Amino acid sequence: MRREMMMMRRWMLLILIFLMVLLVMGCSGYARLRLQSGPNETMTIEKLKENWQSYHVLYAGLEPNVPSAIIFDRKDDDREIIGERWWEMKDAKTLSDTIEWIRHQPIVGPYYPRLWKILGPDDYLYGYMFTAWDHAVMHQVDDKTLSVLDLPMPPFLAVNGAPQPRESN
Repeated sequence: MRREMMMMRRWMLLILIFLMVLLVMGCSGYARLRLQSGPNETMTIEKLKENWQSYHVLYAGLEPNVPSAIIFDRKDDDREIIGERWWEMKDAKTLSDTIEWIRHQPIVGPYYPRLWKILGPDDYLYGYMFTAWDHAVMHQVDDKTLSVLDLPMPPFLAVNGAPQPRESN
């Protein structure tokens, strides 16, 4: 009986180790957002707005006046951020307006506008994302390319639904 228990424990340990290896392998290749704040963090949305020409600037959302997120992809590296339904911003006025639209989106629980660092699986800084979302699905396509899935609508529409028109008296 004791020997059977020992064998069972060994098998359970081996299965547990195998599952942990699968989990680690399954999560590799995914990028993540890390909040851009703290005493050693100097980047702000204002700095990005001022230096926007140093970045490939992309936005996602239902339409230009209902943005969900803005990505600032660094031009000073040989890496690239791509994604379907992300559109390039080509002028400072559009960028400024889009930042203001995101800044003034209604707060819904934990979802409010913040600046995030986009870090690759190897902790390489690909760029920044300004959004009210607290997550995005991003995966590494190859050594130099990160793909970001679409963020089709801002949290205040996704969580609460579209604002309803008020009835008039």
